[in-house]
Amino acid sequence: MIALFLMSMMCVHVALGSDHLLYVFIISENIHNTCDKYHKVVNISKNTRKNMTSVK
Repeated sequence: MIALFLMSMMCVHVALGSDHLLYVFIISENIHNTCDKYHKVVNISKNTRKNMTSVK
């Protein structure tokens, strides 16, 4: 669980770049929803990468 939490925090951090205040706010606002949203985004981006490489 801790690993997943850290992964999702990294996802949020990467998505928002250097906006640390917003990053902290999102984490503290609702940890579970944030994790779910960013894991979905990560999965979608992985799938689109697979599709793009297969198209080439």
